[in-house]
Amino acid sequence: MAFSVLVSRLARIVAAAIAALLLAHHAASPAQARTIRPSPAAAHSDKAAPFYEGCMIGVRGTHSNACLYGDPHGHRVLFLFGDSHALQNFPALQVDARRRRWRLVVLTKRDCTPGSVSIRLEGGGGAYGPCAAWRRHVLRRIERAGRQGIVAISGDTTYTAYGSGGEELYGSANSAALEAGYLATIRQVRRAGAAVLVIRNTPEAPFDVPDCVAADISDPSACDFPAPHDPDRDFDVRAAHRAHVPLVDLTPKICSRGICHAVIHGYLVYRDDAHLTATYDRTLSGAFEPALRRAARAGVEPEATLGEGPTAAGR
Repeated sequence: MAFSVLVSRLARIVAAAIAALLLAHHAASPAQARTIRPSPAAAHSDKAAPFYEGCMIGVRGTHSNACLYGDPHGHRVLFLFGDSHALQNFPALQVDARRRRWRLVVLTKRDCTPGSVSIRLEGGGGAYGPCAAWRRHVLRRIERAGRQGIVAISGDTTYTAYGSGGEELYGSANSAALEAGYLATIRQVRRAGAAVLVIRNTPEAPFDVPDCVAADISDPSACDFPAPHDPDRDFDVRAAHRAHVPLVDLTPKICSRGICHAVIHGYLVYRDDAHLTATYDRTLSGAFEPALRRAARAGVEPEATLGEGPTAAGR
């Protein structure tokens, strides 16, 4: 009997110790969550202000609102042109625009590439007609700014383009069509006298990053992921090189040694699987400085230079 009592007491002691460890772990989690900005619970809504102020045009929309930020009386105007992947760069660009006393105009539309190419509406439904109509209106608006304008174009790189016969394109053919669309947009903007820079699309995670971090707040590095590599999705990089315009590549600010990080210096990097949190993007303003400086002093190069740069194989 004495032996069984001893075993029972030991079992209770072990159980109590395990419970204490678990309690300590869970008690630490809220404190650890507060050190991550934004918290995983708030990350999905941590979007740039224009998203909530009518500057992300819906699928059916064809005209952007005024969406003027920065210095409303600035002589230069910086246009942020593209889809939600472009809009994620607003917080950093707003810092730069204010510092330079530039106007900042947001021209963004849901699921719509800034490249002048016909694309399929995401989720089915055939050709995305309102995207093409919206892009035409935006380009006319940019053209009116002329030499006062600097245009930062960016977008998702997973769109499906249509070929000359109306067929959906895939693989390298799709990539070439999307690249040609970027080049056509760059050509039209530069004909109007405006400067252009391209912001490379950010790496996409294979899962929802905030949900992953929330599942084990004590070890956010468990939600790091290998940097994706798909040459067909690098058409925006190739277009920038071929057009000889500045390229802003934020990948080194997100990934190191082939690994993309969920949390950097206490900042939660992604608000889902493909968009940066506004909080983290705000810390990246310095990454845009060289491209903005180059674009600000760039003259209009002869149109013949477009398309003569190195191709993906030649770089």
